[in-house]
Amino acid sequence: MHLTPRARTLVRLLLLAAAYYVSGRLGLLLAIPPGYATAIWPASGIALAGLLLGGSRLWPGIVLGSFCINLDVAMSFGPPGGAPLLVPPLVALAIAGGATVQALVGASLVERYVGRPFELVRARDVATFFALGGPASCLISASIGAGVLALVGAIGPDDALRSWWTWWIGDSIGVSIMVPLLFVWLAEPREIWRRRCDSVALPLGCALIATVTLFVWVSRLEDARIRAEWDTDVTQAADAVQANFDATVGIVRSLGDLFVATPHAERADTFSTFARRTLAANPGIQALSWNPRVPDEERAAFERRARTSIYPDFRIVERSRGGTVVPAPRRDDHVVVLHIEPVESNAAARGFDVSSERLRRRALRRACATGQPSATEPIRLVQDTTDQYGILVFSPVYVTGDLPASADERCGLIRGYATGVFRIDEVMRTALGHHVNPNIAITLTDEDMSGGPRSVWSNGPPPWQIPTRGTASSSELADVAHVMVGGRQWSIFFTAAPTYRSAAGSWRPWVALAGGMLFAGLLTAFLLVVTGHAVVIERLGAERAAELSRTNQDLEREIAERQLAEQALEKNEEQLRQSQKIEAVGRLAGGVAHDFNNLLTVISGNCELLAERVESDPEASRELQEVRHAADTAASLTRQLLAFSRKQILAPRVLDLNALVLRLHEMLRRLLEENITITFNLTSRAADVQADPGQLEQVVLNLAINARDAMPKGGTLTIETAVTMLDQDAAVAHPGVPPGRYVVLSLSDTGTGMTPDVKRHLFEPFFTTKPRGRGTGLGLATVYGIVKQSGGDISVYSEVGMGTTFRIYFPAVSPPPEPITVANRSLTQALSGTETVLLVEDESRLRTLAEKVLRSYRYTVLSAADVEEGLRVSAEHPGAIHLLLTDVVMPGGSGRDLAEQVMATRPDVKVVYMSGYTDDAIVHHGVLTAGTAFLQKPFAPVALARKLREVLDA
Repeated sequence: MHLTPRARTLVRLLLLAAAYYVSGRLGLLLAIPPGYATAIWPASGIALAGLLLGGSRLWPGIVLGSFCINLDVAMSFGPPGGAPLLVPPLVALAIAGGATVQALVGASLVERYVGRPFELVRARDVATFFALGGPASCLISASIGAGVLALVGAIGPDDALRSWWTWWIGDSIGVSIMVPLLFVWLAEPREIWRRRCDSVALPLGCALIATVTLFVWVSRLEDARIRAEWDTDVTQAADAVQANFDATVGIVRSLGDLFVATPHAERADTFSTFARRTLAANPGIQALSWNPRVPDEERAAFERRARTSIYPDFRIVERSRGGTVVPAPRRDDHVVVLHIEPVESNAAARGFDVSSERLRRRALRRACATGQPSATEPIRLVQDTTDQYGILVFSPVYVTGDLPASADERCGLIRGYATGVFRIDEVMRTALGHHVNPNIAITLTDEDMSGGPRSVWSNGPPPWQIPTRGTASSSELADVAHVMVGGRQWSIFFTAAPTYRSAAGSWRPWVALAGGMLFAGLLTAFLLVVTGHAVVIERLGAERAAELSRTNQDLEREIAERQLAEQALEKNEEQLRQSQKIEAVGRLAGGVAHDFNNLLTVISGNCELLAERVESDPEASRELQEVRHAADTAASLTRQLLAFSRKQILAPRVLDLNALVLRLHEMLRRLLEENITITFNLTSRAADVQADPGQLEQVVLNLAINARDAMPKGGTLTIETAVTMLDQDAAVAHPGVPPGRYVVLSLSDTGTGMTPDVKRHLFEPFFTTKPRGRGTGLGLATVYGIVKQSGGDISVYSEVGMGTTFRIYFPAVSPPPEPITVANRSLTQALSGTETVLLVEDESRLRTLAEKVLRSYRYTVLSAADVEEGLRVSAEHPGAIHLLLTDVVMPGGSGRDLAEQVMATRPDVKVVYMSGYTDDAIVHHGVLTAGTAFLQKPFAPVALARKLREVLDA
């Protein structure tokens, strides 16, 4: 029969509910009084195993099974009719919710910290499984269950802690025993759990049988002891009740004897003296009275004597059906209350005809007929206005001591009755005050009452049923005793309250059961660890065999990896050597840049000034031109060294790499030979980068020249741009470059290519494959330095005879590029000016040259050799100073400090910095600070004039 997934889930849910209910019923057979908790609760283990094996979607089965079994328990142990009908279902639902939450939490903890599949082969997993699935999660159900039962009053405060403790232990033991048993039959992997049938399940079953047997034996011994204590309690209580009733009846008999022995007993004062002393000594008696027999023919004379000598308003009365006091009608005899004590609370009873009421008349008849004290059924007391019933005992007093055998004749000789009135509650409580266990419910019944036996007193709410020796089950503690009161047989029913066994019982059965089950649980854990250890050993053996079979492959792979590591090490060593060379050249370039650039500025400037004077001498002009050419070559060499060592000063901005490449097209066409074809393959995506446009032009030109030299017979130069993403793995091939989005510039030629040895030295300074005098060896080194200083990376691929490809990676930027404009190298405006310039330069020859140049352009020049002198000249000059031209690095302070102090007093002054030093205060990491006017040394006189004019006119 094929079932749908939903139907299969429903079947499993119902099976889980049924298993929970049946196992719970079996667990309750071992319950500890008062019966709410047991030292083993198999249902908790079934619930946890059900969720672990079938999934958490089966939780409604736990709710259903737990609700059914706890509803039965709540109905069985609930208060007798005093609680609303909704209380047992609500209690059962709350306990079921606690059991469900406990199973869900336990399953979640086990799955999280042990994990599937539940092999339980490691000691740590076994300990974690039992700790989290058992004691840790079982706190939930025990706390909710015991708390709910205590809240509704099903258990008292004294039993709450014991019930909680037993509940928690029972659930924990149930988990530790039932879950492994179910796993043996149902859990995966089957090859592991199947082998545990004999090694785990069989010993565990034997331990359970032995534990249950021991518990039954100890429980029977405990039950016999409790029953013995019960019999003692019942006997003592019954004897106390009989003795108290006998004493009470004896007092009434003594009052009758008083009227026989004392002629003056009918006097009010004599009766009062005896009765008051008796009542004071016996608080259980409500009243004592003397009730003489008055024949109807003597009624009038009796009433006159009583009114004359004792009670002025005395008359013989009775109660009508409406409850009012009326004169008694005529009848053969009247039994009249003449004297009664205490008189204060019983004055209304004087003159009452006791024989007017049927129940009293029956007791009077029995007393005069038997000559013994006789008790009435529970009746309404005439002298009690609270409508409370009591018992009257009549002791007959005859006119003679010799009584005839006939009952009628004896009743004809009756003189009167000594009467005692008492409430059953007072007599019973007096009798049982020191002889009754508070956990025993006692009910007193009169077996001879009209209409059948009826309860006349109870020390608590009436029981649901009154058991007898014939109807009480063997597990109940119930008994009945009989007492005789005034010729009537009364029965006393004793029923143990639910708390009797828990109060009288000891911990021996619980210790036997809990200890045995705990031993079984520990035995289970031990066996799981042992069998799991065997599985681990087998697996280790299999793994070792597999490892041995893979040894050769591992060795070969290790050798290959070691060879790759050695190659990588050689490559790293090569890179380290190159970095050391670069660093050495950088330190050299940075050290000589400042002084060398100052000298070159003086040489170039003076050559330009001299050129105007020797224009008429061609020979001198040629020689001066050679000097200028040599100075320019030296300046270019210095710039290349600084670019390679990444110590040049850049002025980067956001630009479009595609636009820059296209702008160089014409220049490249003039630079390359006619037999070289230039092709462009530019990306259609945004190719925005942040770099110094002049430096990027130098990179493209240097690579193009290198490609030209590699294609002496002509070829093709391909320039490409692309946008790519470098992930973590791809970035490893580009040291120092983080993952991200990059713009790639590629230049490929079809030239001669390079050997691996040439590639290793490609970017080293002064390395060249060209003939002597054809190159300095700084072209590619300069490209390398510019790219690295711009935050990018460069890679090269080349094969001999196949050509070379350079790929340059620049970080892509989001802001729109700044337009690239071609510098107008023609003199478009006059460079002269009439402004006042404060010149501060510590190199005297350079300062003298600058003064000459500025004055030649008609500027007013104020000159200073250092910061201190510059501040003094600025302070002493009375007129305006329009521009400050200052070196950056000087003795006694920097040009930035000087500019800030001058601008503090002259806020309108403009500043132009000049320097050939790479670590200036106006430069951060080789990049010029935005908005700073800067003139790089060495510079030509016309460049100085143009820069000043640009700044002043801005």
